Amino acid sequence: MSGRARVSRRRAVLLTVLLLSFLVLLAALLRDVGCADARPEMVLPSPDMSAFTTRSPGCGKAPPVKNGVLVATKSDRTFRVYAPKAYDPSIAYPVLFAYHGIDSNSGAFKAWFRMEDHVNGEAVVVYPDARRTSYGGTAWDLTGERDATAFDEMRSAIAAAWCIDLTHVYAMGFSFGGKFVTTLACKRPGVLRAIDSNDADWGAVDAKSCAALPVLVTHRTNDPDQPIEWGRASAETWARIDGCDDAKSTRTTDDAHGCVDYVGCKKQVTFCEDRYVNKDWPKAWNHTMREEYRDLAWKWLREK
Repeated sequence: MSGRARVSRRRAVLLTVLLLSFLVLLAALLRDVGCADARPEMVLPSPDMSAFTTRSPGCGKAPPVKNGVLVATKSDRTFRVYAPKAYDPSIAYPVLFAYHGIDSNSGAFKAWFRMEDHVNGEAVVVYPDARRTSYGGTAWDLTGERDATAFDEMRSAIAAAWCIDLTHVYAMGFSFGGKFVTTLACKRPGVLRAIDSNDADWGAVDAKSCAALPVLVTHRTNDPDQPIEWGRASAETWARIDGCDDAKSTRTTDDAHGCVDYVGCKKQVTFCEDRYVNKDWPKAWNHTMREEYRDLAWKWLREK
């Protein structure tokens, strides 16, 4: 074999090794981040919760899986659960459903938002997965019952396996997830105690079908994906639903975070404008919910 042939062979072997190493690394990353099509490690039953009003039937039981394991309902709706590190099965914890944006999934959203860190060990955090759409991405159902029913199934499955307070169920969502949380609030007002919609518009649900409940809306001033006017309009719609004096009268409650409360409401409606600007950020990074607003959101929700 000539020297040139030996060099070519070594290069081919090296490229093969590098390619295999890349594929192994990619597989590990996908496993860690997760995807909506991943196989769940356990299917959890979704029993009827009608006989339970406060403490869930999961109280007194050890969790069936470790934090972050992909699990599913019988109808194959996948999600991840993060209980507090010092989880005590005798304590009924609030539960927070955190809904990701379009074309994302539970693993990626968890890796970014890490709401389990922002609830300070005070709640069980749930990251649901949206279904894949005909175009290949993932999205929540803003008009039908599909994802509201999935919420019912997940809530029942979690209540059967973890100790949660059924009177303190919250939902938050970012971007398209924020649109869905608005939809969910209107479809399940008697189940959700309060919601938080972030960098999102109202969505598609008919406001006439919605009942009053506490609502927090946060939005970044410079969001290039969802203009802040959309978030403010969503808050004003909630102000009308919640019987506030009008959709424009507000009082400042947290100037540092740009927060105002609408006046005279049956249920509290708060709008917070994140005015932070970092000139070094790429433009797309301004479509986000910064960490201090995640802290703010949980503090606001837990007080309801």
